[in-house]
Amino acid sequence: GLAAEVLEAFRTAQTLTITDLAALTGASHEALVEALAALESNGWLAATRATNQPVVYRRRVPPPDGA
Repeated sequence: GLAAEVLEAFRTAQTLTITDLAALTGASHEALVEALAALESNGWLAATRATNQPVVYRRRVPPPDGA
């Protein structure tokens, strides 16, 4: 699914924005918003939010327990 594709993208990149992920996965912005929110709440991704900047996502290391 899309979540797996998103995590796969982080194998080759330290940080990615939703724009980067849209280009890499071909997924819609809306689908990515949902997938990223789920991955963040599950503990797979951490997000850095700055005013007037795109949100930057990075993969958490180590991954969540049981993953």
